[in-house]
Amino acid sequence: MKRNLILTLLIPLLLSCGKESSHSSGTPDTITVDGAGYSRAVYEEGAIVMPDKHAVLSGALHPYFKGFEMLVSPSESHPGGTMTADINGPVYILAPSSPIPSGWQLVADSSAGEATCNVSYGTSVMAVSIFSKVVKAGAPVKIPVLDGVLPAIPLARKIHWAQEGVSGLAGNEVEVEGSLVDVRPVKRGQTAFPQHDGYVFAEDAPAAVGGNLYCAVGLVDGQGVRRMRFGSGETPLIAVDAASVPGWEATGKSFVLGTLTYQLFTLPSYTTGTWIDMPAPAASAHCPFVFGHVIHVSGQKEFGDVTISEVARLRSGTISNVCIAKLPDGSLLAACTGAKEAEGLSMYRSTDHGSTWTRYGNYSSAVNLIENYTNLFVLENAVYLFGVAAGRDGFRVSKSTDGGKTWTIPADASSGLILSGTYHTAQVPCIVSGGRVWRACETYNDDDTSKQPFMLSAPVDADLLDAASWTVTSTVSQTSYYIGTDRISSMIEGNAVEAPDGSVVNLIRSNSAASSNYATILHVTGTDALSYNPATDWVEMPGGGKKFTVRYDKESKLYWSLTNPHTEGTFSHAGIYSDGLQLSLRRNQLVLISSPDLRTWTKKAVVLEDPDPFFHGFQYADWVVDGNDLAVVVRAAYPEKRGLPVRQHDANKFIFLKVKDFRNI
Repeated sequence: MKRNLILTLLIPLLLSCGKESSHSSGTPDTITVDGAGYSRAVYEEGAIVMPDKHAVLSGALHPYFKGFEMLVSPSESHPGGTMTADINGPVYILAPSSPIPSGWQLVADSSAGEATCNVSYGTSVMAVSIFSKVVKAGAPVKIPVLDGVLPAIPLARKIHWAQEGVSGLAGNEVEVEGSLVDVRPVKRGQTAFPQHDGYVFAEDAPAAVGGNLYCAVGLVDGQGVRRMRFGSGETPLIAVDAASVPGWEATGKSFVLGTLTYQLFTLPSYTTGTWIDMPAPAASAHCPFVFGHVIHVSGQKEFGDVTISEVARLRSGTISNVCIAKLPDGSLLAACTGAKEAEGLSMYRSTDHGSTWTRYGNYSSAVNLIENYTNLFVLENAVYLFGVAAGRDGFRVSKSTDGGKTWTIPADASSGLILSGTYHTAQVPCIVSGGRVWRACETYNDDDTSKQPFMLSAPVDADLLDAASWTVTSTVSQTSYYIGTDRISSMIEGNAVEAPDGSVVNLIRSNSAASSNYATILHVTGTDALSYNPATDWVEMPGGGKKFTVRYDKESKLYWSLTNPHTEGTFSHAGIYSDGLQLSLRRNQLVLISSPDLRTWTKKAVVLEDPDPFFHGFQYADWVVDGNDLAVVVRAAYPEKRGLPVRQHDANKFIFLKVKDFRNI
């Protein structure tokens, strides 16, 4: 208690220091930091404090310091350096709460005791605090070099950084432009090229480049970086598989990647912040490398109208389970898993038809149990969330009566646990037909060919959280058949749809290696039977072999969907797709299609596309009608400032877009 009281009084005492020498005292308005390896941030909720881990600041932030500037750096790089105050008084750092850096004092929040907040990245959470040291004006003090993941972070109202670059380029930053450029650490065991497991950095690579650096690189047989520029704290450094580079000076150092030997080169004369082209030595046959402490890829194309969220750390986790609903008040509610804001499912709300989005409610997958294969369904004044718990455990339903702020807990058969066991599904639509609510689902098995489709239904006026309200059809056990020579191998992720004759059907994704352009109609008989005829119930549908959402629009009297038709051509590269890219993973085009009868489909418009199929994927789109437009959310994979996703399947972005005046396209 005595220690806490002393610490609580620390800031007022520091702020009331008397004058010393010719300088005024108090909290320095400005500090000068001399040291490389930093980038700028602000002490506020959500600040990124380790860019390489996308580590986020959250929790009980000290109110006095909110809005202060910070200099942050990648994890474990510990740039150090010095900080110099403009007047006598305390200087500050943000650092792990324990152990206290030697010679520094913990700063407490007088209103809340010892103020600690958190740095979160992936599943890791670290407690951090603010520490101070009283200094004399003009006298540099060392920024402590810490053991551990988080480097010490200088903190002040205004920071002048001696190594700050020109034209907006930070002193420790390398900016690159090019074709399919990735950013990855140069460390032992790290694969050197994207989508290629055959070239791995050994101990000689970090030793050759001189420490904990990152590299910008493309596909092993690609162009990669076209041009680059370096901050004032960076030395231009590249590596090519050639003995000489015109205009560049050999460092005499090299590293080996499999059968390739890369030589390092630097530039004898370089003007900070100037763009320079990547040289192309005649003898070089493989992609070059560019090295630096912090590397950003500029010139990347953004897709969609709004990025709602993204993964916290590129290539560590993916965006999944994207879904959307229009609430009775006209606002839009969207959800996904894998977003940087939280573990499990995150929800977002828009009150301006999707122009802006904010994280919404206090949904927690750990508390509310549903975290996978989710869809949102509005019925009267309630919104329902369907899905499964961790480990695909139990098909469950949760209910919100306040527009998605709070949710019931589907823990047992009376509160939303509809089916016990493990199940597979996706963000598939629910419909009301014949006085009943309908939804598709499948039994779970690791092998898609063993998953068996079925349908669930319940009276529309029943308690949808009560398992006794629901009826389950028979499963379809035979999910393989032939359409000519094209073999349908499995059926998953079906859509409950009311057919033109008023019956309920399951229009289901049907996987085939030869075309990926078929769906299958499964017919519901009564409420307890599901069946199909392989001779007559196949449907030629663009992208029918990939996930799609189908809904009926009463105004146009058409069924609509957004799908991924396979792009024509042979796509391969020296790496994981050396044998060619299978049709089921060609997701670089999202098209709007319609049908009057569920059997004849017409392409209406290309909504999103990119010529690259290896890293671009616009998939698992979910949508609702919003006036004359479609409001669409997409699980998207594409190159960004941080580099490349693993592949087109592994989404790094959660995006929203409008298909305007869709009925008249």
